[in-house]
Order: sequence, then C-alpha cells, then structure tokens
Amino acid sequence: MSRNYVIIGPQGSGKGTQAKILSDKLGIAHVSTGEILRENVKNATEAGKKVEAIINRGDLVPDDLIAELLADRLLADDAVRGFILDGYPRNSAQFEKLRSILEEKGTELDAVIVLDVDENELLDRMELRAKKEGRKDDTPDAVKKRLAIYANETHPIIAKFEEQGNVLRIQAVGEIDEINEEIIRSL
Repeated sequence: MSRNYVIIGPQGSGKGTQAKILSDKLGIAHVSTGEILRENVKNATEAGKKVEAIINRGDLVPDDLIAELLADRLLADDAVRGFILDGYPRNSAQFEKLRSILEEKGTELDAVIVLDVDENELLDRMELRAKKEGRKDDTPDAVKKRLAIYANETHPIIAKFEEQGNVLRIQAVGEIDEINEEIIRSL
C-alpha cells in the first residue's frame, strides 16, 4: 500500500527540509517540482530543452508542462511505495491537474500537510537565509510579494483540500526535529 502526501507552506516554512526528512523516515519518494525541472534541464531531455528555453526567456513554466513531467515522475520506481509532493500544487489549475494525475494513476492523497508560520517569523528566516547563502532574491520586499502570491493563489487550494478532510495543519516554528515529530504524530 502506498502512502501519498502533499506538503504545502509559504516560502521559508521548511517544506523542502521536512519533505526530505519524511521521505527518508517513511521510505517514500520526495518529489519536488523544482528538482524535476532542474533534472530535465541538466539531462537535456526534450522537456528539459523546452523548460530551459522558457526559463531563459524569464517566463514561468506552464502548468501543463509541469503536470506532464510530474505525472512521469510519479511513475518512477521509487514512487511505487508512495511520495511526498513538495512545491505542487501552488494554484487552482495545478490542483485540478494533480487531481487528474492521481485519478489516472488510480491513487489518492492520504494527507495534505500544511506548514503554518507567522509572517514576521518567515521574514526573519528569509533575511537570515539571504545573509547565510548570499541570496539576493530574499529581500523583504521580494518575500512579501511571494507571500502575497501564496495567500492569493495557494490559500484557496488549501480550502479545497480541507473540503476533502485530509489536511493536517502544523505550526512550523521550533526545532526541525520537533516539527518533524509533530508531523509524524499527526500522520
């Protein structure tokens, strides 16, 4: 029996970190749409060439192309036992695509893990990350803009998941291990 999860949260909430830990602990695939795109570009696949051209133009990769790559990724051997989907869906169109992909695969989500973090905490985390990693895209204005996009585009899909009754809300403040233990307990 496979176990399938989605992890959602604003930038800086620890989605990637928690997804990786859960993947290792549960023996399921960590499926990151960002990683899928990077792998396809690196391996110069047909889709990767399209993605690279789109990114080089400064455009966003279309939802249809991401969904196609995601559907292929979920057929990989390591996803047979289950997966934790990180970074997808982010908007209503992607929510519908995911529903369609899962239906075609004949499976469903066991839970949607939503990492909740106060905006001031997120701003502090992003400022620290910008200093540590030298990231220029983590300015307070840029972070606030991404948080507004998250509120406008992702909050509505969280509500759709809540209608299905499989949302676990986690206060993602504290030590990484403590947050992970809370997620595991909730699952």
